Amino acid sequence: MSKETLYVLGNGFDLYHGLKTSYSDFGKYVEKNHSQLYYYLERYFHHVNLWSDFENALSTFDISEFFGDNERIYTQTKRVIVQGIYTLWKLQQNTQ
Repeated sequence: MSKETLYVLGNGFDLYHGLKTSYSDFGKYVEKNHSQLYYYLERYFHHVNLWSDFENALSTFDISEFFGDNERIYTQTKRVIVQGIYTLWKLQQNTQ
């Protein structure tokens, strides 16, 4: 087995072995290396403990606010995920 391979066997296994793989560690990494992404995550996920409760925080993403502020993203990128989210948002807007 290579020493470069990590097999995650269960919840907390990585943390038990001292790896910096918590959501809080991920948040620190994003803040340091991808500051614009960090800004967007902090701005559009309305959750007090975003980085310590990331899975629950995912449900607080405000898609209307995001595309209301950033509608130009749709025209500037061809990424499928953004296009799909934009389409869902537009469908939601048309049904209200």
